Amino acid sequence: MATKTITITTKAYHILKSRKREHESFSDVITRMGKSGNRALLKLVGLFSKEDADTMEKVIREGRDMSKKRMDRIVEEFRK
Repeated sequence: MATKTITITTKAYHILKSRKREHESFSDVITRMGKSGNRALLKLVGLFSKEDADTMEKVIREGRDMSKKRMDRIVEEFRK
């Protein structure tokens, strides 16, 4: 099974952790919430301030930029 690493704020982590059941992984929590359709995901609306959402977006964009730069370096090494 492939995995992805994501970055979330401490506040988001605590919210996710509060929904975690015994013996359930964070992936299980997210999958369970997603299976409920948009209604479950809509429960997240309003949980984050605009400032938190802006910070999360900035961190995600920075992470993606770093990943792209890292991948570009790897590709260049293979081309040598």
